[in-house]
Amino acid sequence: MFVFRQGVLGPSMFSLKAAVIHLSFVRKCVDCSAKNPQWATVTYGTFMCLECSGKHRGLGVHLSFVRSVGMDKWKEWEVQRMEAGGNDKFIQYAKENGIQGMPIEKKYNSYEAAVYAAKLRSEATGEPYVAPPKPQAQTNAVGSDVPSKKRFMGRLGKQFLGK
Repeated sequence: MFVFRQGVLGPSMFSLKAAVIHLSFVRKCVDCSAKNPQWATVTYGTFMCLECSGKHRGLGVHLSFVRSVGMDKWKEWEVQRMEAGGNDKFIQYAKENGIQGMPIEKKYNSYEAAVYAAKLRSEATGEPYVAPPKPQAQTNAVGSDVPSKKRFMGRLGKQFLGK
């Protein structure tokens, strides 16, 4: 957990770098274990390396809101989310829920990751936990599975593309 004092860093501008210097447990990226992570995902309250931060940014801010530890100014709610989270906490949850070791894109697009983010938000804000909606299988208008691109190109591609 962070030791954060609003009076020390000021009420309107927060620098997480000062807090991170005091954190002995944040020595590795949450996703690849690279040393000295300099980026964070506020959504999950974890720290990551530059390479993994790029992958998280590629997910979109709706899945992973990424901040630089040293270059960005942090809002109070973001610091609270980081205080409530932590790499060890997320890794333990990921192991218990079968998402640890998955590729970043799959791990953070999972229902389990969405549940973790919602619980972390609740813990950090004191608001009631609201479970994310459960994913539903995609179906077409008649209720069967949506055809894959390969099946589409095989069946209808010949008709439309003359192949």
